[in-house]
Amino acid sequence: MKLVTIDAREVAGRPGVLLDTGTILDLTAAPGSLSASQWIPQSTISILAAGERGLEHTQSLVEQVGESEARLRQDGALSSLAGTALMAPIRRPGLILISQAERDGFSASFIKSPNTAVGHAAQIRMHGQKELVAHPMFAAVLGRPLYQADKAGAEAALSAWTLVVDLAPAQDSPVDLAAWHEFTEARQFPGSLPMGPALVTLDEVASPGELEALVRINGVMVWTGALGPSADACVERLAHLSRSYAFSPGDVIAFEADAAGQSPHKKLQANDVFSVSLGSVMELGFKLAG
Repeated sequence: MKLVTIDAREVAGRPGVLLDTGTILDLTAAPGSLSASQWIPQSTISILAAGERGLEHTQSLVEQVGESEARLRQDGALSSLAGTALMAPIRRPGLILISQAERDGFSASFIKSPNTAVGHAAQIRMHGQKELVAHPMFAAVLGRPLYQADKAGAEAALSAWTLVVDLAPAQDSPVDLAAWHEFTEARQFPGSLPMGPALVTLDEVASPGELEALVRINGVMVWTGALGPSADACVERLAHLSRSYAFSPGDVIAFEADAAGQSPHKKLQANDVFSVSLGSVMELGFKLAG
């Protein structure tokens, strides 16, 4: 399934499912139009945190859409993707961690503020910058707590994947502590982490690192290749990171690719439209508004 968060009057948005038809099912409106339910999910994370029960319940609602489509549209429970404003699929992650690839025997991670996350098709201000660099990555989303775990524990905690783009001013790699502070603080402005458009569950995509990714700027393809490490490598990194970090359901851990070669990192200027797609599974896009 592809779980989304619909931008709505509720501060936290409303959970939904992006269907194969390109329409979005609003899960808070669907139970009244479909079968009676004792459990109505309040967020995408409440679905993942409920484990198999949450996914099975959500899937049962999805399976009833075909026979009830007209009524669902009348009740406002079905809408088109193009006509639906989306938040980041996790409205406010407790922790967003960027796990960098190893370089010269050294690897590092840094935290992004939850306030940096925005959804698909966002208009992002550059906050006085003349140029930004876009770092597209895929990310793991956790459905259960994780701390000081082995590989099996990390694999059990992993519940979904999503796309993220780390936006930052163009700058050299940090060489000392002062440069590292500047490197991380420059990445904390509002909108500097487009995310989504959906959380894709593991039954749909087992290993996004094995899918071909395409990066486009203003509709022109500028890069294609593997966007990140394999799922197995991600699980190993998660286990390693859990030695230091106590993760909770809904936390997002983005992985920079290990593979050498042409970088997917691209420079952007005001009014540029950027998109990154992961096979035919999902596409995340945004525009820099200057």
